[in-house]
Amino acid sequence: MRDHPSRQEQPAPLLGVVCLAQFMVLLDVSIVNVALPSIQHDLSFTTDSLQWVINIYTITFGGLLMLGGRAADLFGQRRVFIAGTVLFAVASLACALASSQGELLAARGAQGIGSALVSPATLSIVTSSFAKSEQRNRAVAVWAAMGALGGSLGARLGGLLTQTFGWPAIFAVNVPIGAVIVTSALHFVPAHRPAKGQGSPDLAGAALVTLGLGAVTYAVVRTDHLGWGSAGVLAPLTRESPCSPPS
Repeated sequence: MRDHPSRQEQPAPLLGVVCLAQFMVLLDVSIVNVALPSIQHDLSFTTDSLQWVINIYTITFGGLLMLGGRAADLFGQRRVFIAGTVLFAVASLACALASSQGELLAARGAQGIGSALVSPATLSIVTSSFAKSEQRNRAVAVWAAMGALGGSLGARLGGLLTQTFGWPAIFAVNVPIGAVIVTSALHFVPAHRPAKGQGSPDLAGAALVTLGLGAVTYAVVRTDHLGWGSAGVLAPLTRESPCSPPS
């Protein structure tokens, strides 16, 4: 059985917290684009390797989404939500402080892992915290709209921050946002207990699903430079094998 100590008591703040988190993680999909020339100049990326500043986030985010959702079921929605937000904020700070290509790419990968924990947890919190179907449908619609808004505003906000403060600001801005989310989650997000009978993590299944989703995501992001019919795109789609960025 699940414990809902604050179910429906403060629906607006709860929805605001999870929507802000969804906005934050999807904002980072596009906010980097405008800052890429500055990042390339400061960290001496080549044209080909620069694309991995975006790709590594997209691959880890998309590839680990199902695993993140499973973690929320097993360990509790709020716990995974907060843990993912903390990881995302810390990784964002590491991105802002990165002084080499390797440091930035590693931090971007950690950001993607945090996003893969946060995003499915937010949807799970929304669907379990609104009892009536009409309220739940409206809440899910707002959640989806905030995610879309984050993706669409990324370029404008990224340009403003880069021009005003420099490219590290596009990552540093996530730190105070993450702090607000964690603090608010402790007050407004109910501490759902994991449902009994969920079992233990299926590591083999999780690995296969993650590798499959990662391969598909990898193939999709490669279409920026390769055609859909190229071997570099078709091979990951047909073989579903893990691929790593070039050195």
